[in-house]
Amino acid sequence: MSTKSNHLAEIVVKSFISLVCCIVIGYIFYQSRIFNRHTGTFSVLVYGLLGSIFFYSMRVNSKNAFAALLVLFVMDSAFITHATRLMYLLRDLIIIGALSAAIYFFYQYFYNKNPKERWLEPLILSALVATFSLIATFILVLINNTLNIVTFQWIYYIAKLYFLIGLGIGIGIILTEESYSEKILLYFRNILKN
Repeated sequence: MSTKSNHLAEIVVKSFISLVCCIVIGYIFYQSRIFNRHTGTFSVLVYGLLGSIFFYSMRVNSKNAFAALLVLFVMDSAFITHATRLMYLLRDLIIIGALSAAIYFFYQYFYNKNPKERWLEPLILSALVATFSLIATFILVLINNTLNIVTFQWIYYIAKLYFLIGLGIGIGIILTEESYSEKILLYFRNILKN
């Protein structure tokens, strides 16, 4: 099997594990609302998947990770959020940009830097995703001139939602680096080989 197939299998399987972690955490806090495309909590699925694919793609090749992110942005806008108006495209671009910036920052400065403190990495990623997403949301509020909707409850909702997304991705990252995950990955590589 080619190296590209190995990398693709690794990205798909590990992204799926991180997505499952996002779904479990999202379900604990928001129940079945995470599956409703018309709610903000649907972000758990969308950004959990986009963030996971971006992270694992970056581990393989950072140039390809940004190309994959562009493809994912187009797919998100066209098929998931159906962003047909310029304002919705801008919203998606800014939010996905914030998510990818947080993940990139995490990957460059925190990921695998201190093996003894690995258990802290999901919390660091969560804090970064929440912070970058809050900044992106405030930028959107300023662009839309809707500062009057900003309340403490609203800020808490956005911070909590994106913190949980980051936590799911981060826990998935830790789980995929355990020895048993290599056995799962090997199983899927053998399936793709046949």
